[in-house]
Amino acid sequence: MNNKIIKGKYDLLKCILISFQDFLRASWNASYIIDNKIHKLKPVDNSYLLLSLYESMVISYSRPFLNNKGITNLPNSFTRELNKEERKLHNDIITTRNKVVAHSDDEIIKMKPHFSYLNGVKILIPLSSSFGAYKLEPTKKFLKLAQKQSDRCSQYREELENDLRDIMPVDHIPE
Repeated sequence: MNNKIIKGKYDLLKCILISFQDFLRASWNASYIIDNKIHKLKPVDNSYLLLSLYESMVISYSRPFLNNKGITNLPNSFTRELNKEERKLHNDIITTRNKVVAHSDDEIIKMKPHFSYLNGVKILIPLSSSFGAYKLEPTKKFLKLAQKQSDRCSQYREELENDLRDIMPVDHIPE
């Protein structure tokens, strides 16, 4: 194997290992929401926690598909091999990352400030669209997709490890 091919496989291995960690984090957050029934708590009890977990899972899932510094991108097969429903969910997650989580895009947020009376006092209420992803079923679908991508990383890792096993340097860990 020539040096250019070795470097390409080594760079892809780094990308796969980092992406695996990202998909794992996304899965952990979705699992936590589901297992602890965070979506069922009253908004006053769960809004900060649910929002934090949701944003974290969206960012973690999206990271491998965006242009990152110092590592190569995931192979196109990670999106090409998704079925129609998975591809739509994937695209929705990336859009949510780009237009809601990492940026504030009114096209999606649809902020509609209005005044209302509360105990006889006129107050401004910032009303925006809520996202269905905060509900149980979309979170379950998200979890399934993140786990599928994590599994794909494991498959790639195994192939790349086999290709690079005899080429890469070995660090000896003292016992």
